[in-house]
Amino acid sequence: MRGEGEIMKRKRIQKTMSLCLAVLLAALGLWGCTDDTPGISEKPAEQTETTANAPDDALTIVGEPDDITSYILSTEDPENPEGTLVAMPPDTLVPSKFEDLPACGYEKEVLKCPYGDGYELYGEIYRPEKDGKVPLVIYAYGFNGQFSDGKRYGELLASHGIAVYCFDFRGGNMASSSGGDFMEMSVMTEAADLGAVIEAASGWDFVDPDKIAVIGLSMGGEAAAIAVGRHPDQVAALVLLAPALGTPDAVRSSWSSPDEIPEVLYGGSNDSTFAVGRNFYADCWDVDEWEEISHFTGPVLLIHGTADQSADFGYTVKARRTYENAVMYAVEGGGHGIYDTLFEYISNYIYAFFRENGLI
Repeated sequence: MRGEGEIMKRKRIQKTMSLCLAVLLAALGLWGCTDDTPGISEKPAEQTETTANAPDDALTIVGEPDDITSYILSTEDPENPEGTLVAMPPDTLVPSKFEDLPACGYEKEVLKCPYGDGYELYGEIYRPEKDGKVPLVIYAYGFNGQFSDGKRYGELLASHGIAVYCFDFRGGNMASSSGGDFMEMSVMTEAADLGAVIEAASGWDFVDPDKIAVIGLSMGGEAAAIAVGRHPDQVAALVLLAPALGTPDAVRSSWSSPDEIPEVLYGGSNDSTFAVGRNFYADCWDVDEWEEISHFTGPVLLIHGTADQSADFGYTVKARRTYENAVMYAVEGGGHGIYDTLFEYISNYIYAFFRENGLI
């Protein structure tokens, strides 16, 4: 019986770790579906109904889906107070564009952010060549990413008057420009890093402190949700793209106490794919993520693919219901890479969101 228990425990650990592996492989363009990805199931394209994977979440998608059909989570239907995903008309797929704003030149330069006792986070600022203070977007990349992942947003937004700051988390990748140890990294260390950037950015002389927004992708989305929840008065708007929410829930469902978490955890079907340290999970054991994120009552934009095999779509639905002022778009059949493959559509939704909430 002991051998059977050890096997079950190992399977439980591998199931929890598969989320991290999925995000890493998606970032590298190598993701393939796995049967044991937690909380995710394949759904044939012809289906028009989806079940959210967070507890007690069930939604009906209305409309004929296609590869880039978008849906908005509406809670206006009195017969379905839990929310309905309503198909958006085709002409709203590209509601407006950053290109509609006046074009300007920009400069990209290194800007290091103070952190703690004489420590600095490495980052690059895309700064529009405009007089006066400008809006700022802070970009938080996904698992094992790097600051340069925000280049597309930096070039697009800065050339139309919006500054963009892309930085490296401490230990956020195997060779982070901000230093740190990848084996000590966690969503909570990343949330702390982002919090330091938010505080510093509020004092930058070229930034309008009332127009600071944060864009978080995947694991960076979870870090952003927590960091913004801890700095609600310093952020005007939050955008979460395929956020990998639910890590604290996954940890507590996989181990009965933090003492059980191994010092090193391996992802993949064998023990050689990659490893993260114990802190990756132990660090969020006591975190009430939903309470943390609810402290931000400003506008939130959520975008997620219904067939995401790396980040649980259902937890994004739960976030939509947790936030006081949020709009959620779902891409029917979209995987974790929609933020890249559908960049044009997503960036246009971000433009409309910024416009509606007075950031531009």
